[in-house]
Amino acid sequence: MARMPRIPKPEARKHDILAVQIRVPPELQSVVGKKVLRRSTGTKDNRVYYQRAPGIVLEFEVILQAARQRLEQKPVRKFVEIIPYFHNLYRLIPDLPLVEFEDGRLGMWQWVKPEEANADPEPKLLQPTMKVAGCSTATAMDLWKVKRGDNQPKQPAIDRRASKMAQFLAWTKKPDDLTLIRQADIQGYKEHLIQQHGPSSNVPRDHLIDICALFHVADENHKFDGIPGGNPAAKITVPPKRKGLERLAFTDDEANLILLAARQRPEPIIRWGMPLMCFLGAIVEEVSDASVAHVVQKDGIWCFDITEKGRTTIVDGVEQTGNLKTAFRPRLLPLHPAVIREGFLDRVEFVRREHGEHASLFPELRPDKAGQRNTRASDIIMKFLRGIGIKNETDPETGRVTALRDSYSWRHRFASQLEDMPKLKPDRQRFMTGHAAPDVHGKVYLKHPPRKLKPFINKLPDPAPI
Repeated sequence: MARMPRIPKPEARKHDILAVQIRVPPELQSVVGKKVLRRSTGTKDNRVYYQRAPGIVLEFEVILQAARQRLEQKPVRKFVEIIPYFHNLYRLIPDLPLVEFEDGRLGMWQWVKPEEANADPEPKLLQPTMKVAGCSTATAMDLWKVKRGDNQPKQPAIDRRASKMAQFLAWTKKPDDLTLIRQADIQGYKEHLIQQHGPSSNVPRDHLIDICALFHVADENHKFDGIPGGNPAAKITVPPKRKGLERLAFTDDEANLILLAARQRPEPIIRWGMPLMCFLGAIVEEVSDASVAHVVQKDGIWCFDITEKGRTTIVDGVEQTGNLKTAFRPRLLPLHPAVIREGFLDRVEFVRREHGEHASLFPELRPDKAGQRNTRASDIIMKFLRGIGIKNETDPETGRVTALRDSYSWRHRFASQLEDMPKLKPDRQRFMTGHAAPDVHGKVYLKHPPRKLKPFINKLPDPAPI
């Protein structure tokens, strides 16, 4: 009869949630990659803990047993010799672990199973399998930008992709050359990310999309020609997108609390950003990166022009151009009477007079290196919301976040209010919210004059009337 593993005493973790914890034997730590195996049981109740713990302990035992088996099969070194004709070619490849003997032999040591080492006593000549030029991350990034054409990526997107690639290369411990990467490297990193962040996380997907994209664009430019297996990312399956946490719309009471508190705040992005987001259904970047030129009068109606045009900033002497989240976001919306009563037009005139006709609507926010203000604006807004008691919803037992409340909740509130207007046509509602239409015809940018939108904007209730 198999011995039942001992159930360890519960370990109290964050929020007093009980976890199963087993120490990895020292001789197995290098194989497992951890000193301790730990997993939450999702409960604070000791009785429930001892019901759930056996299954977790059995999983840990499987991991440890596999590690013991791997440890028993200790690999040995086998010398693989390079054909003399290609010696100079391989010497040009940086960071390649070459070994050269006095008799002129050049090659590399490989770790193999004992039976593989004994099967071929003679050194196996290594055929050339890589190019001298290779393909660095910087080269792949440049090829990606060329492929994008006029739709160039924002600097934050470029930085994120380069950062993910750097993390991947650091994990593989290989030089910055995509032609030296093998399919097993990418598959191993995928499994590492899933183990690190959990199968329900979107982090593995986000990383692999950016990493594989660089390999694909390198392949399109023939960087893997002549390399066995070709593009190592060709057969990598990206994990499916997981459903994120629900984002809640602000209630009337929450909207009232926020707008009343915003009137007392000195930060312009709070003072004016909150009412704009409330009555326009705009997200942070649509407001924070706008200019005074985007507040316009059309047919005698004051409007806020949410458009890519004119979203430029000078950073370190270089003009940076912004864009909106999707092609369906541009829209011209009338200003709600409550926003005008608050004195927003006076604010616009003040900025225009002090900073110029095309000045940022919020010059107090210093742009980042990509010329955008939305990151700093989001930080300020989030701190403000949390400071007045607007919190995410959490599970009272585990403390885990179950639903979000943040600046994006204004957009959900705006969309739900428009849905409650029976006379508002679906295509006009989609235009006002900046949502893509589900049919092909809806992909054409629909122009709706402010005079037809203003009655519906005016119907939006003011949560904090003056």
